[in-house]
Amino acid sequence: MFSFKSSKLFKLNKKSKFKVPTPIINDNLVITNIFYGKTLPPVGEFPRRTEIGEILFQSGTSRILSPVNGIAYFDNTQNSVHLRIDGELSFRPNYERQEFTYLELKTKLDNLGILSLDFSGYLISELMDTFTAGEGSIVVFSPYTQEGHIDFHSMLYTKLKPEVDAFKSTLESIFKKSKVMDFITDKPGPYRYPDGNPRYFISKKCNQPLEKEFPHKNVLYLGPETLYHIIQALYYNIPFHERHLSVSVINKKGVEEGEARVFRVKNGTNLTHFFDTILKKNNYRYFTINSIYNKQPVFEIGAEFLFDFLKHHSIILSESKNPTDVPGMCNDCNDCSYFCPVSADPRALLDKDKSSFQKDRCLECGLCSVYCPVQIDFYELIKTSKKDTQVYAVS
Repeated sequence: MFSFKSSKLFKLNKKSKFKVPTPIINDNLVITNIFYGKTLPPVGEFPRRTEIGEILFQSGTSRILSPVNGIAYFDNTQNSVHLRIDGELSFRPNYERQEFTYLELKTKLDNLGILSLDFSGYLISELMDTFTAGEGSIVVFSPYTQEGHIDFHSMLYTKLKPEVDAFKSTLESIFKKSKVMDFITDKPGPYRYPDGNPRYFISKKCNQPLEKEFPHKNVLYLGPETLYHIIQALYYNIPFHERHLSVSVINKKGVEEGEARVFRVKNGTNLTHFFDTILKKNNYRYFTINSIYNKQPVFEIGAEFLFDFLKHHSIILSESKNPTDVPGMCNDCNDCSYFCPVSADPRALLDKDKSSFQKDRCLECGLCSVYCPVQIDFYELIKTSKKDTQVYAVS
């Protein structure tokens, strides 16, 4: 675990001189065939020339597309495709304003590789198929990503509002009995973690019960990053081939060096040179991915690192990491339960009788660990409790 806790908890150095280099795409991208734990077979003959959006791997409607124009070589030893760029780097969007039937909508999103970035492993078409769309059902346009690193709401509202309105109208015509709750065109309040958690957002903003399981058949939840790629696909014919990547920098004093930087990075980009530059110029040796609230692996800069847009959306750099992961003894401050956003009472996990812990309410947001002054890691305790196995008290 890192020596810092959360970017929402420590100070921000707005005058930081730390310069985050721009990730540079090299001429050899590596695309793996793993799609959320599922192995996809290669499509077509290799080597061959490919264009952005061309299918490289596919099983059913699950597919991984080429992020560049170039020559594709299949590596049998690694079950991956190596791409050498020999054409334009950027995809040329082709604007089309049109109406869609339900089948046309799903087909186009599947063909362009659009999936949910709110629920791992789900295609948008799959979420739509399981959505009941009956009386009392809702479609939600959420303004917040899970971690709040990137402001997709502003991108949608300032640059793509007509397209958001058009997509909203399409859904209203398809799901006639459902209410579309649009928090994109309505100005949202300031983000506070875990506002981007779908279960939490639905209960807090939509007057819905805190569901144990999510996604739920009565709710079609579309976060802002998912919406962004839906809009890009439907109205600009842009396939899902790259993703926004935020980079945050935390120094050893627990101060965030400036606001998070945001880059668009193509799937399969080798970020090794990016990290080496940071190490040489700033002596930052460690980084983690995606979350500063939940336990994530800590990497030491030096090894090769390939950007996989199904796995990575944020990088957090750090000067140091904790010298030890051994927690202290609970001092009964009760901060873990006090700061729990859904009153799940995680403090009860440290007692012999753990029945007070509301495991069905728990979001697994990580705030109980973040606020613990003696660094008790509640992650494993919560996981074990939810599996209904015995957890021994910390004493």
